[in-house]
Amino acid sequence: MGFDDGDGGGNRGEEERNFSAYRATLLVFSASLIWGSSFPAVKWGLNLGLDPLFFVIFRFLVAFIVALPLLIYLLKGKGFFESFSSAFLILGLLNALALIFQFYGMELTTAGKSALLINLNVVFVAIISYKFLGESFSFKKVLSVFIGVFGAILVTTEGKLETVSSKTFLGDMMVLSAGFLWAVFIIMSKKWLDNPRENSSAQGGLITNLWVIIITTLFLLLLLPLTDTGDVLKLEWKEVCVIVYLGLFCTVLAFGAWYVSLEEMEATTSAVWLLLEIVFAVILSVLLLSEKISFFIVSGGILIGSAILFILLEEIERKNEKI
Repeated sequence: MGFDDGDGGGNRGEEERNFSAYRATLLVFSASLIWGSSFPAVKWGLNLGLDPLFFVIFRFLVAFIVALPLLIYLLKGKGFFESFSSAFLILGLLNALALIFQFYGMELTTAGKSALLINLNVVFVAIISYKFLGESFSFKKVLSVFIGVFGAILVTTEGKLETVSSKTFLGDMMVLSAGFLWAVFIIMSKKWLDNPRENSSAQGGLITNLWVIIITTLFLLLLLPLTDTGDVLKLEWKEVCVIVYLGLFCTVLAFGAWYVSLEEMEATTSAVWLLLEIVFAVILSVLLLSEKISFFIVSGGILIGSAILFILLEEIERKNEKI
């Protein structure tokens, strides 16, 4: 009897772990799909004439309006300030800076290239996670760094060295910088979620997500005097729609799904899954924005995808060794 109970408990435990893994995969896939759509959405908003700083601030104001009452509800009115951590200040600052780099960079470059360059953060994550999370850094990961960097060079220069002095290249570099900042953001988020002494809430991922949205908004609001707030009254329905879409779906919903998934998977694995953003972003950019995809962008994208594949294979091999 005792043996049967133990076996049943073991099976239940394995089923729960499998369910958690499937749930995490579904959530990160959903986040990738939504975030992939954010690149053409941002570019569309910029094409409509929205100022980058104004655009990103009001995107997060929309998210803030949803996040604050949702956070209060989840905490049931108890322990609001107790749920706050100084780590959220750093995460919020990193997120705000990355967003500013992305929005200003995308004003100068395309949505498809932006998706490629920002998602190169998987290479940065592989490097940083080795140092700060103790994750492996094998030959495959080293190789992926070189391949990924070379792919980024092809994407940003498109085979023409003279583009280094162009506005498009400046935009590419700003977007790439955003990718690096988000790599640090991913690592710090994972480290926070994996710390049971600090992150003790059963809803750690959701609570963290909402706090990061709130803190990011507060940092961005400090820059509000640099914008023309009177533009709010001049917004057309298309501009309102894209701001609301980015605020609700690409911020509250996608960030929430990603944070919950991050509780169940490693930072590098999460970053690999998020590379599906590139596929969704490029397809939507071609269909909705009529963006042109050159031979060098395709070649660079293949190299970046190969770098990601090497990292994914490394993760699969390492997990198989543990079984």
